[in-house]
This record gives sequence, structure tokens and C-alpha cells, in this order.
Amino acid sequence: MNSFFASIGENLYSQIPQTKPLMPNMIYPPTFSLSSTTVQKVREFIGGLNQGKACGLDVLTARILKDAGEKILEPITHIFNLSITAQTFPDV
Repeated sequence: MNSFFASIGENLYSQIPQTKPLMPNMIYPPTFSLSSTTVQKVREFIGGLNQGKACGLDVLTARILKDAGEKILEPITHIFNLSITAQTFPDV
């Protein structure tokens, strides 16, 4: 009886049909990476923010970001890039 329970997992595993990977060229486990951004990309992102949407936990509205405009682009871009480089992101 003990050998039955000791070998049940192995026996069940051997009965599972082998399948081909869905994406054979994909690296397992999948990897994810971020690359640094530019002032221009941050400018475009802020320009595309909808002022009718609610702000997030940081309480920065789209209007505040748009009104601050060019004055904050370089510092924000620098903070984003430091976060990506250090692989450190704020907790929500």
C-alpha cells in the first residue's frame, strides 16, 4: 500500500501525453525588459493624457502635468530612467 502512494505521482505523470511547445522559438520562461525613455517620448505621453480622467494615488492630475510642461520633462525623464536602470519601482 505504501508503494502505491509513493509512486502514484510518477505513474500519473508517465500517462500524460507529450506535446510540442506552442511557440518553439520562445525562451522559457519568457523574459521582460524595459529600455530607457527620452524627453520627447515623455512629452508625447503627457500631451496625450486625458484631462477628464481622475488622478492616481500620486494625486498628479493630467492638468498639473500639462501645465508644468517643459519645466518637468527632463526631471521626470531622469527619474523614469533611473527607475528602469536600478530596476526599482515604487510600491502602490
